Amino acid sequence: MAWLKGKVTLKLNIAKRQSYMGRKTTTGFYWAVTKSPELLEAFRNGVQALKKSERPCVLAQDPARLTGSICLDAALRKQYPSDPRWDYGIGYNHLQDGEKVTWIEFHPASSHHVKVVIAKLIWLKSWLETKAPGLRAMTRDYYWIATGGVAISPNSPQAKQIAKAGLRGPCRQLKLE
Repeated sequence: MAWLKGKVTLKLNIAKRQSYMGRKTTTGFYWAVTKSPELLEAFRNGVQALKKSERPCVLAQDPARLTGSICLDAALRKQYPSDPRWDYGIGYNHLQDGEKVTWIEFHPASSHHVKVVIAKLIWLKSWLETKAPGLRAMTRDYYWIATGGVAISPNSPQAKQIAKAGLRGPCRQLKLE
C-alpha cells in the first residue's frame, strides 16, 4: 500500500502545478512567471495582482483572454529594496499576435515625474533581460497609467522623451484588445 500512497501524492502535486487557485494555468505567461525564481509566488489569475482601486483602470475586451497578472513591485521588494521597481505585468491572449505581456506602471502623470517613470522602465527592461528572459520574450507594451489627471501635453518635450523610451501613455485607462 505504501507504493499507492506515493502515486497519489505525485498525482496531487501534478494537479497543483496544473491548477492555481482553481483555474488551469497552462498559459505561457504562467510558465514564464514560474521560471523566474524571484516570481514563484507572484502569479495571480486575471487582474487579481492589481490593487482593487487600480483594477477599473485596466479593461479587457474579452476578460476570458486574460492569462494572469503579477505585482512585480511586491514580489521584488525584498531583493531590490531601493531600486525603482515597476508595478505590474499582465498576460493577455491577443487575437492577432497571441499571448503577450503588457507591463503597467501606475504613477502621477506630470512633467516632473517623467524621469522617475523612465528610470523604472529602464530598470524593468534590464531586470527582464537578466532575470526573466521568458517574460521579456513575451513582452508587447509598456504603459504608464496616470493615478490622477494627465498634466503632460502631447507635443511637449516630456511626451517625446516618453515615446523615445518606448513607453505608452500616460493614460487614465488601458484597454487590452
